[in-house]
Amino acid sequence: DTPYEAFINYMNVLSDFILRVDDAISISDVNFAAAKADEPVKKAPAKKAAPAKKTAEKVLAKYNEGDKTSESFATLAKSNSSDGNASEGGLYENVVPNQMVPTFNAWCFDSSRKAGDVGIVKTEYGYHVMYFEGKNDQAVWQYIAQQKLSAQESEEKEDAVTLKKNWFGSRYCEIDTDIDA
Repeated sequence: DTPYEAFINYMNVLSDFILRVDDAISISDVNFAAAKADEPVKKAPAKKAAPAKKTAEKVLAKYNEGDKTSESFATLAKSNSSDGNASEGGLYENVVPNQMVPTFNAWCFDSSRKAGDVGIVKTEYGYHVMYFEGKNDQAVWQYIAQQKLSAQESEEKEDAVTLKKNWFGSRYCEIDTDIDA
């Protein structure tokens, strides 16, 4: 077995004790900040929180008037959200339990939640119009392992390329390949 195969076999044996498929989800949100990024919304003046809530309600109503798809939600997120991921349609992928703030987490991981559900969630950062994309088809440990191995492979490839100088001073790149292997 390669190290990767050995790792996968080991993790499959332990899978009953590790986060499973249902523990990672993907969601989209449109965020309406009621406070500055570093200021909890409960400390924000009510005059800032109330307009953020009204705006969230208007965006949710606009979504509900439309075709109610992931794509239409993404369009609303791109044009309305104050969140850093607005340009990606508000999408958060591979979210695991307790990764987000408590009220956000509670909405996302409600056992009755199903793909296409929408709602408004108040967090310490403002109001969020939420869209539940669905549960992921890959266990969290597999996703994390895949990301780590991909990063490791990239580093190994970078390490294999060396910059050298030839006898007259020109620089060139060389990739170390072992043809004897």
